[in-house]
Amino acid sequence: MCKTCKKHKMKMQKMKTKTAMKKTTGMKKKTKRKPNKYALYLKKRYPDLKKKNPNAKVTDISKIVAKEWNAMKKKV
Repeated sequence: MCKTCKKHKMKMQKMKTKTAMKKTTGMKKKTKRKPNKYALYLKKRYPDLKKKNPNAKVTDISKIVAKEWNAMKKKV
């Protein structure tokens, strides 16, 4: 058996034991938090900015949104 196959086999065994633990111990999934106001604003603004800047990276758009967000905070 090659090294990759051994690693894959070990991963599968770990996954099986985690699943079995969840079933037997009653471990619950974490509940997701509500997104904060900035995350909601970013989600709202992202599509428009992406249309205006189709070649922009996610980080570039995030910087633009951050500047807008900070400007809005200063006004309030």
